[in-house]
Amino acid sequence: MLIVAYEGTDEVKVVNKTGLNHQYEHCFHQNSEMLTQVFNRFNCLVNDMHRLNMNKTRNSSVLKFLVSHPQTRMAETSDGG
Repeated sequence: MLIVAYEGTDEVKVVNKTGLNHQYEHCFHQNSEMLTQVFNRFNCLVNDMHRLNMNKTRNSSVLKFLVSHPQTRMAETSDGG
């Protein structure tokens, strides 16, 4: 009973999974965000997906995180700026 109260019914899980999948596929760095903010947002998203057994491989998560950054922003962070 506690699991149903915490995670919701099967219908709620389907809606949550659909929403999380959409957020994951459309997760991009926003201009006003610092790299740590983007990482924290992405990490929470991956943790929520893991909780619902929507596991992504580590490599696919790393690649998705790196691809979500514009090339100019990646150049700034690699230069230490």
